[in-house]
Amino acid sequence: MKKKALSAIAALCVSLSLCACGGNAAQGESIHTMELEETPTDETAVEEDVQDEKATKEEFIQQYELTMVAIDELNAYADYISTGHSIIWDNIGAKEVSKYIGYVRKYNSNDTLGEASICKAFGLSYLNGSQKKQALEYAERYVTIMNDLDSKIDEVDNLYKSTNSEYDFDISDLKEYYIEVSTYTDYAREIEGSYVTYTQNINDYKTNIERLKKAAEIAY
Repeated sequence: MKKKALSAIAALCVSLSLCACGGNAAQGESIHTMELEETPTDETAVEEDVQDEKATKEEFIQQYELTMVAIDELNAYADYISTGHSIIWDNIGAKEVSKYIGYVRKYNSNDTLGEASICKAFGLSYLNGSQKKQALEYAERYVTIMNDLDSKIDEVDNLYKSTNSEYDFDISDLKEYYIEVSTYTDYAREIEGSYVTYTQNINDYKTNIERLKKAAEIAY
């Protein structure tokens, strides 16, 4: 009887030991399963991060291109103004250049009294119909650009600041292009120094701007 009891106790101990081993194995399997289940979740998070970065890059490029277009337009404005000033300066001379640029700036298509002065400013004949038309069309376009210039400058400034502050990308090439065109515009609209100095500085600006624009275009 005593032997049977000892045998039963021994069997119970073996059974408990097997249960414990089985429990540890089950726990290990459960942990392993959890690790496997967590892996796809980690991969999904990485994929989402990649997609977010891609979307942000696409938004940045759109903003970058809009800024480039606006700077290009401002540069075209400055070109138109500087070309007109150079022509008037060359035709009229330093003594009266400011006065005749003033005539052009105040031109109104409803006022015919200043038409002769406009033609003279551009070295065109008031008596020649086609030349007169050319001079007045230039003056009208010049007035439109001068009236829109400050709003165009504000547009460019706001777009650049937005591109610079909202995205974490290198825009050093765009910055140089932006600064050069902005400086060029300020210089083109004023009449300072001599005709030779003005035209030489304008040509230097145009050369630099062409180079900086190419660098900004290929940056992204």
